[in-house]
Amino acid sequence: MKNYLLLIYAIVCYVTCIVAISCYAFFLADINLLPFTEKDMNFSMGFSMLINLSLIVLFALQHSLMARKSFKSQLKRMLPKGSSQSTYILFSAVFLVVLIAHWEPLTITLFDFRETFLGTIFKSLYFFTWLMLILASFQIDHFQLFGLKQAWLKFQNKTEGRAIFRVPLFYQLVRHPIYLCTIIIHWMTPVMTADRLILAVAVTIYVYIEIIFEEEELVDTFGRKYLDYSNDVPPLYPKQIKNVILPVAVLVLIFFITTSTRQ
Repeated sequence: MKNYLLLIYAIVCYVTCIVAISCYAFFLADINLLPFTEKDMNFSMGFSMLINLSLIVLFALQHSLMARKSFKSQLKRMLPKGSSQSTYILFSAVFLVVLIAHWEPLTITLFDFRETFLGTIFKSLYFFTWLMLILASFQIDHFQLFGLKQAWLKFQNKTEGRAIFRVPLFYQLVRHPIYLCTIIIHWMTPVMTADRLILAVAVTIYVYIEIIFEEEELVDTFGRKYLDYSNDVPPLYPKQIKNVILPVAVLVLIFFITTSTRQ
């Protein structure tokens, strides 16, 4: 593949992924910009749950397996140099759109705080956390994460240097701020329906599993430096609030249940 074609390919993959992530953000915020996101429940409760769980597993497998070093090394042998990461994010974007397009709503509502002060807080935290997630991606290397840097280096006939271990601001608080933001985003909703609860729980479980695999690769890459770092910095929750997370979560859950029952 010519270098300029590789660069164009990387840009197309990047834009496609950003558009897919934006659609997903609106999907989670219950903002129906796309015609296929506004639909009623078409199947039985059990079959709809099966569809949703299958979509989550499908995306999780693609997103996790293609991110592994062993898979990437195989991909690099088959694809032109500098295009593997762009191909990965392109597939991720496609699978994400598939999840959005085929997601089945469930009619059960656990709580609904729309048009209330609490609902406004949830919405504000939702969009604020998306901003934090974007900032966290730039604190490491946003353009490398999305494949543009690799294509640009290839376009300039330069080779990518060895990974440098850095600990920017957010990463001084937790080891995986992007994953932390991902969890928060899925729980910050003024309307918790059954399908949204399934998605939030599944994503939370996926994040914890993904961290296990990612940590192993980070230790392989950075060795003792990362081990020392992991001993000092927690994976998801800052030390200052780690001990109060469970009690607060229990109190919030009780509040939601009692409030929704009264409604």
